[in-house]
Amino acid sequence: MKGDIKEAVILCAGRSTRTYPMTLRKPKPMLKIANRRIIEHLLMQLQGLVERVVIVIGFEGQQLVRALGKRFNDVQITYVEQKEQRGTGDALLTAQNHLSERFLMLNGDDLLKRAAIELLLRHELCVLASPHPQPWRFGVLMTEGEFVKAILEKPKDAPPNSIVSTGAYALTGAVFEMLRRIQPIDGREVMFTDIIPMLSSLGLRYEVTNDGWMPVTYPWDILLCTDWLMSEMYGRNIGGHIGSNVKLIGPIEMGSNCYVGSGAIIHGPCKLGDSVNIGERTIVRSCAIGDNVTIGHGCELNGCVIYDGARIGNNVRLKRSVVGDGVKICDGVSTLSETESGVTVTSVIKGEAVDTGLKEVGAFIGDGAFIGEGCKLMAGVKVWAEAYIPPYCTVEADVIEG
Repeated sequence: MKGDIKEAVILCAGRSTRTYPMTLRKPKPMLKIANRRIIEHLLMQLQGLVERVVIVIGFEGQQLVRALGKRFNDVQITYVEQKEQRGTGDALLTAQNHLSERFLMLNGDDLLKRAAIELLLRHELCVLASPHPQPWRFGVLMTEGEFVKAILEKPKDAPPNSIVSTGAYALTGAVFEMLRRIQPIDGREVMFTDIIPMLSSLGLRYEVTNDGWMPVTYPWDILLCTDWLMSEMYGRNIGGHIGSNVKLIGPIEMGSNCYVGSGAIIHGPCKLGDSVNIGERTIVRSCAIGDNVTIGHGCELNGCVIYDGARIGNNVRLKRSVVGDGVKICDGVSTLSETESGVTVTSVIKGEAVDTGLKEVGAFIGDGAFIGEGCKLMAGVKVWAEAYIPPYCTVEADVIEG
């Protein structure tokens, strides 16, 4: 049955408000994890499994078109647009005319390993499932033998490590008629999960992956996914100029035209893009740093993701933080990554306090923001794109506007 599936549809139309401020200006599939876009990670895993991919685009969809073009290596790409945000079920319907009888459906904002995707190819109707420490964030599977009887959406009482849906499916053309039967009530979106009872009646199976799926739901998931991918790094690939007395420890990948100043320490796993400039005596540990980034002298970056074009001044201390494209961080800025009580960090998402489940979470700084000299950013705060933080401020809450 493996050879029957030649196509996959990847849903990339959503607005992704829960990952603000990192997705204010771009679709979530365009976010880079370990210096490669999420959508590119997915397409790499699909190579050799399918011949064609249909990408459903919506918000800022042309960014995906420009980045990927009509082909990714051996995989042909077709784009269809969901003009209005009407749910994942409606998004799938927009792709119907480009899909054959059997196909895969994937979310464009999660990471999947090839071996996990291959599990779906064993069945006509199948959902990929995985245990998760916070199952109340997802749909929890109710199963009977090898079959799915129901998927409970975000049950608050689900015990940790319950089996949840990853949103990846093997499907047949029967789903399109099922979706058309769904009647939206009071403008409600048509969600793919609305047809789970119908799929269950046809014998929806499930396969479980323990280590082949990482979701990107919240900004801190960018850090977790980066850790996940970089934990598999080995060896060393160094490009550019390395100054005197520089210490390189562990697996490191460095792009072209990089400069590492004297006395600096880079402790892997680390990924550096092209044209990264690291100042003297700066320490970088377990970071993914994009292209054209400048980091001053005497800095310390620990477990961070720094996106393209960021400018970081001297004596800056960042820990477990995400810095957007083109951000300017002035001298002496620092982030706190832990609470005073030592409990897990809470961050506000769409007006509600959300427990990250992590004891160390820094700041999330949107594209083009400016952080003035000597500022201190508390654990879990978010700074919106283009926001301006004047010098010597302590940022204790999200900065939505400049």
